[in-house]
Amino acid sequence: MAKIENTTVYPTVTPASEDLLIGTDVSDNNKTVTFLVSSVSGAGGVAQGLQSVLDTGNTATQNLSLTGNITVVGTITPTTLTASNGVGTAGQILSSTGSGLQWIASPSVSCCDLDSVMAVGNTTARDLLITGNIDMSGIGKALKLSNGVDMTLAVGSSITSSDAINLGTTLNFGATTTLSDYSGATGSAGQILTINAAGTGVEWGTLPTASTPTIQQVLTAGNTATAVGISFVGASATTFDATANITSAGTNVWSGNNTFSATGTAAGTAGVALTGTLYDGASVGTSGQVLTSTGSGVAWASTAGVSSVTAQTPATSSGTPLTISPTSGAVQVTSNAYAGGSNVGHVPAGGTAGTFLQGDGTWTGNGGGFAQTYKFCNDASTMTNNLYYTFLGIDDTDFSSKSTSVTNLLGASSPTAGTYSDIDYHAGFIFANGQPGSCASSIDVPTVCSVDFSLMTDTSAEYEMSLWKTRECMNGNAALVAQGVISANVNTLECVSGTLTAINTTLDAGYGLYFTLRHVAVSGSIIPKLQGKINIKFSQS
Repeated sequence: MAKIENTTVYPTVTPASEDLLIGTDVSDNNKTVTFLVSSVSGAGGVAQGLQSVLDTGNTATQNLSLTGNITVVGTITPTTLTASNGVGTAGQILSSTGSGLQWIASPSVSCCDLDSVMAVGNTTARDLLITGNIDMSGIGKALKLSNGVDMTLAVGSSITSSDAINLGTTLNFGATTTLSDYSGATGSAGQILTINAAGTGVEWGTLPTASTPTIQQVLTAGNTATAVGISFVGASATTFDATANITSAGTNVWSGNNTFSATGTAAGTAGVALTGTLYDGASVGTSGQVLTSTGSGVAWASTAGVSSVTAQTPATSSGTPLTISPTSGAVQVTSNAYAGGSNVGHVPAGGTAGTFLQGDGTWTGNGGGFAQTYKFCNDASTMTNNLYYTFLGIDDTDFSSKSTSVTNLLGASSPTAGTYSDIDYHAGFIFANGQPGSCASSIDVPTVCSVDFSLMTDTSAEYEMSLWKTRECMNGNAALVAQGVISANVNTLECVSGTLTAINTTLDAGYGLYFTLRHVAVSGSIIPKLQGKINIKFSQS
């Protein structure tokens, strides 16, 4: 296709939509073709949108004039904004004219006083921060706090009042709170708050020393007590002179030793003046009866012979088996129990099968006791320090022929741990208290009362011998009964009394004694030859 450079021959004109253009058809082997201007106005016949234009370039130096509205989603960043009266001056604000916009001067700002604000609304959830004073006046006006609101004063703050402060609830003081009196003093330990001498305020002062009034002063102030009595405790006496008396219209109980020593023969001078009946604990008697002693009290009785015989609750003998009192009238007979010594009486209660009555009047079991001796040995077997050994078990060589050999290694744990095998547990018993069977209960429970250990050895060392209480037929934890330690010299007879643990010495049915031996040392082993004996005494109850 030819190149056009001569604009004289080919002048530049404004194209019309029906004008023809020469071009190349790339879809048909680049043939030269003609087409209308109107066919390329929208790039292939499609009208161009603003987006396609802006995609090509979104910067222009010309003015943009639009008829219609602009909707912006995003930010407008103008350098100036022109209204109907221009771009405005510094400090002006944009205002609506009703039909457009114009720049106007900013109006002067003035607000309302507190009363006007409160008239609009007097409730807020915001904090009120004030650096000045709050002055409230008017009768009946109050600062009211409600719904759990507290008044908190910071350090250095205070409440000053020229009138009374009325509290309708508790006033709580903190650990460091002080209370100042009229002079500003906060008081010292032990002082109290009192009215000052001038009567114009309160001040801290010291409590005056208490004074004890005399009984005369107390009774002068008032000698009537309503619904309250007087108790006299300890050795004391209440004395009435000849002109004083006791007048009682109530019920009186005299449980002590009371002496009536007056010897007069008239109603006003006799030791006891009876103007009513006399109750002996059962009745006031009948006509013709006399008041007699029962030994522990009095009773009304007929004067002729024995009217009745009553067996009393048995008592304790003080010499004779029976106490009879009185010997006429209503006779009471008391049988006395034997109380030991030469006192005669009936057999006292308390005996059981197998017990007997002692000379002091008490019952006891048949008592008695017994002793047992057990042997142990080691024929040159190694003993490692601080490990426990006991008699051979069925899993040890020659256990049946060496029944006293204490060379069965148990380990570092004592019998209290309860960790031995059944074989080792069974092997260590030297004594067991069997089940009661048909034996008397008095011999059911032996108690270890003495344990002695003796030892002969060819190896100088410290040996610990222990007896433990545990169940014979139930493998478990043991408790220490007795223990002795011997620091043995070579071929020298050594003996020691075992220290008893008193709470573990009683062997109930089914319990027994388990024996252990230890070589006590910080370190090292020994190969001793030794013989020993365990001597045990038992008591029975």
